[in-house]
Amino acid sequence: MRLLCVENTHNNGGGTVWPLEDIEAVAAAGRERSLALHLDGARLWHASAFSGVDEAAYAAPFDTVSVCFSKALGAPVGSCLAGPADLIARARRFKQQIGGGFRQAGIVAAGALHALEHHRERLNETHAHARWFAEGVAAFEGIDLDPLAVQTNIVRFRLTNGRAAAFVEEMHRRGVHALPAGPHEVRAVFCLDIGEEETRGAIDVVARTLAELN
Repeated sequence: MRLLCVENTHNNGGGTVWPLEDIEAVAAAGRERSLALHLDGARLWHASAFSGVDEAAYAAPFDTVSVCFSKALGAPVGSCLAGPADLIARARRFKQQIGGGFRQAGIVAAGALHALEHHRERLNETHAHARWFAEGVAAFEGIDLDPLAVQTNIVRFRLTNGRAAAFVEEMHRRGVHALPAGPHEVRAVFCLDIGEEETRGAIDVVARTLAELN
C-alpha cells in the first residue's frame, strides 16, 4: 500500500498551518491515485487554535490521524493514533512487537485527558509568546527571520554569520534550549511552561549569544 502523509502544522515550515481547502485538494488527489491517507497531527491542536477550524474537519479526509499530547498541549507524555478498528488493532500489535507497550498506562492517559480538558484554550498563549520572541530576535543583526511567518508555537530563524550548532550550545549554557535545524538554522519551540518572563529572558539570551559568538 502506498501512503500520502500530510503534516499539520508543518514542522519544517516553521509551524505553519495547512488551509483546509488545500488539505481537501491534496486528499482528493491522493484518493484519485488510490493512496492511503494519513494526517500527522502531532500539533493538530495548534492548527485548530490558530485557524478556528475544528480538528475533526482537518482530520475528515484521512484514513488515519496521529496526535500528540505532550507538545505545547502540556501533558508529560503521550501520543495517539486514530483510525478504523481493524487497522488500529494491527497497529497495536506492531507497537507491542517493537517494545511500545505500557503497563499501568492509566496515569499517562490521565495526563493526556487533563491536557485536552484544560489546556486547549491556552494554546494561543504559546503562539503569542512565539511571535513576541520572533519579533524580538528578528531585530538583531545576524538573524534572518520574518516574524509575520510565525503562526503557531515554532520559530525557525537563520544565522547570517555563524553555525547553528555552536549557537544553540551557547544558548543552552545560558539556560535556553533550542535545536539546530541545519548548518545555520535554529528551531525554537514554545510550550505552556514558557511565559512572559521566560520569553523576555530568551530574547536576551539570543542577544548575548550573538555578542559572544560574533
